[in-house]
Amino acid sequence: MHSADEQDRRVGKRRTVNVSAWADPGGVWPVIDCRIIDLTPDGARVTAASGAELPDVFQLRADSTRVIGAVEVKWRRGNQVGVKFLGSA
Repeated sequence: MHSADEQDRRVGKRRTVNVSAWADPGGVWPVIDCRIIDLTPDGARVTAASGAELPDVFQLRADSTRVIGAVEVKWRRGNQVGVKFLGSA
């Protein structure tokens, strides 16, 4: 458990965006409708629209033509996940 006083470990500033997105697990698995709640230079907070469980690694897409990039889930809380952009330090 994290205490309310625990210091935020993000290096970059968080920016609220609240935009529709898709989690694309690749292969034959269908994409999952989701929302990007906020972004930092290194990651994002994402929620699955249907409450579906997001895979541990997936491509995050902001729309049908814009791939944000490959991400890895770093934490899960209910239907929200914190993801790190792969390739980020």
